[in-house]
Amino acid sequence: MRYWIITDAPLKDDTNTRRLSTLPKGAIVKPTGFIRNMPYAGNLVGYEEVIYFDGAKEHQGWVYSGYLENYFEEFPADEVKIRNATPNPNDGAQYLVYRGNVQYNLCGEMCVVHCAGWDLDVESFLDAWSTKAIGIFQRIFVGNKSRGTGLADLDSMLSIFEGYTIPALRLSQYFYDDVAKLTLITPGKMADLLRPYKVIMSVRIDPRFGNLQPSGVLHWVVVHNVIPDGIGRGSVELYNPFPNRRQRYSWGEFVASAGMPYGIAVERG
Repeated sequence: MRYWIITDAPLKDDTNTRRLSTLPKGAIVKPTGFIRNMPYAGNLVGYEEVIYFDGAKEHQGWVYSGYLENYFEEFPADEVKIRNATPNPNDGAQYLVYRGNVQYNLCGEMCVVHCAGWDLDVESFLDAWSTKAIGIFQRIFVGNKSRGTGLADLDSMLSIFEGYTIPALRLSQYFYDDVAKLTLITPGKMADLLRPYKVIMSVRIDPRFGNLQPSGVLHWVVVHNVIPDGIGRGSVELYNPFPNRRQRYSWGEFVASAGMPYGIAVERG
């Protein structure tokens, strides 16, 4: 069992008189199994002893139970294999060490690997891409540190594999209606596209947790399934490289994060 911290929380000593450190909102902690009541403002309140690893060292102490919530994920972790992940369990699961540097901008590469069903680690894919598209790879990995990727870069990565149309179908083209002269994206239209394709689509995420939100860091995800429900509603199942797992969002959350559709459609294998 693990907990997540629902708000910034002090980690206290076993007398509840000394702050050892502050656990940030969203931190994942492990309980030791010890629970006790401690004095707070003249009352006794419940505390649990937990262990928090910040990537460099472990912190052990007591946290008010009201700041703890059971950590649960619907889908399994580690969808894409990573050979040299960073040691910090509280950073992005997509962060890894490659060519001597921590790489923070591999969402496009991980989406392509995920779509292609690459059964080796993503570092092996990067090695293969670096030898088959030297110029593009060197432009992305300036000083051996990855930069963000665009549509042409996704095409270059897909060209490593057989059976894909290059250049890939652009979402801006698919969802544009020539009669209406508008881009029309709905749950039903996306569901139709997802029958023969997977979709790599640009969204915005919270840089701390990787959750989709209306503003934030640009990020690639893979849309797997949309279930329409009523008028302009539905649910979306997608692969998010930041936690390296699938997630589920409402259609409203998804389109608020994506804005105008920008990305590509990739043939299903």
